[in-house]
Amino acid sequence: MTEADKRTQARIPADVHQWLTDRAKTNDRSMNAELVRILKEVKDGTIEKTAYERGKRDGFELASNP
Repeated sequence: MTEADKRTQARIPADVHQWLTDRAKTNDRSMNAELVRILKEVKDGTIEKTAYERGKRDGFELASNP
C-alpha cells in the first residue's frame, strides 16, 4: 500500500462476502485485489461495455426510451 492509497471499511452481506471470497480464490487474488479490480471495472465502464457486447452477441437489443 502506498501513501496515495486510502483505507476504508465497508459492511457487506454474508452472501456477498462469500461470493467475493470465492471469486478472489478463483482468480488467485487477495480479496482486496479482487474488490479493487471490480471497482475499477465499474469506474472505467468495462463491466457495462462487456454486458452490452454480451447482449449484442446473444441477440438482445437495447431498448430506447422516446
